[in-house]
Amino acid sequence: MDFDVFISHSTKDKVTADATCAALEAAGIRSWIAPRDVSPGTEYAAAIIDAIDSCRVMVVIVSSNANASHQIPREIERAASRGVPIVPMRIEEIVPTKSMAYFLGEIHWLDALTPPLTAHLQRLVETIQAILRVAATSDGAEVQTPPARSQQSAVFSAASLAAFSTFPSKPNTSARSSTKMLPLLASAIALVAVAFAGAFFLWQEQRLASPVPDSPRPSQAQPAPAPGPIAQSPAAPVPVAPTPLAPAPAAPAPAAPTGTASAPNPEFTIRRTAAFGGSGGAAFDDTSENRGRLPISAIRVVENLNPADTKQRILGSLQVRWGEQFGVVHGGKGPNAQPAQFVEFSPDEKVGRVDVNWMPYHFPTSNNVPPQWVAGLAIWTDSRVYSFGDMTFGPSNQCTLAYGEILLGFYGRSGSFIDQIGCVIGTPK
Repeated sequence: MDFDVFISHSTKDKVTADATCAALEAAGIRSWIAPRDVSPGTEYAAAIIDAIDSCRVMVVIVSSNANASHQIPREIERAASRGVPIVPMRIEEIVPTKSMAYFLGEIHWLDALTPPLTAHLQRLVETIQAILRVAATSDGAEVQTPPARSQQSAVFSAASLAAFSTFPSKPNTSARSSTKMLPLLASAIALVAVAFAGAFFLWQEQRLASPVPDSPRPSQAQPAPAPGPIAQSPAAPVPVAPTPLAPAPAAPAPAAPTGTASAPNPEFTIRRTAAFGGSGGAAFDDTSENRGRLPISAIRVVENLNPADTKQRILGSLQVRWGEQFGVVHGGKGPNAQPAQFVEFSPDEKVGRVDVNWMPYHFPTSNNVPPQWVAGLAIWTDSRVYSFGDMTFGPSNQCTLAYGEILLGFYGRSGSFIDQIGCVIGTPK
């Protein structure tokens, strides 16, 4: 399995777990989270076991919901028995149950009690990056350090270590056998080794390397209110649905400002992900319009109701913006259009993943083959999740961006509605 981190969480903490997953993947850390990554037709418990056995680090979302879960202690026990480093992140002021404290009582954990969660997630990202680098070094593998690394994110920073503490209570170990203590001791020794190794690496860099400016790295998103009638969502890293606006006809694209999206920029490598959906409509591609290779700064989506079955929702039209330049409207010719949804991203907000839901629809056709349209779209950034259309079913298809890649736009097929959609992704050369 191609991932680094297993996220253990209660289903009741899905909002926090999804935000954690989005922050890790926006930083280029491959993550496994249920139920998203449980393949259709796979036994759920078997998928969990395989994922834990294949991961390099486990993150545990610790809360009252986790305390009440019977599954999370089993996942922690499995990770400890396999020697997987465990990083607990507590989101509530609670004392862990005895079954959790058995394995986590002696492990340092990240305290994420105070808002905003974004700041704690950034420290979590730095911690996971440090563990993965040290693990890669100990395995003799070449360490691929992201270009955005700074000295603060290279190892456990002072701020990160200060945020760690010990669980309020320790389990009574007097009656435990030495065999049961082995996973606990191994985890504790591993974390101490990580801290010392990280501190040594930082000392070596400060002693030998000449000072150089840090490369820019993904920073915490600090959304500001958008101008006009559109209000930005609060800066809490939780999935939010954009506020619907009154329906408005698509305006023609204004002329692009000089030196922005109209100027060709050859210093980019372009790739297109797989496209998901049906084969109707005509092809579209945002690449030719975004000649400056700018990341999308805003998106406008209109949802339609299936005229043959109004209980079914369809992505009716899609339009993106780069800086101040709007792209063309894709789709938008079908009936039963609902109020438009508009989202403007903050300048430092980084997109890490795009989810696409699509399905066959109840709609009469000449060949009796049901049409396939896109039902929903979800855009994951390092601070929140924006959801458009119907994302209530799954599993969703995904366009995943690696570290340093940017979302330039979309491509696919459209007619009355959005038939098919994929992502256009760019990487600076």
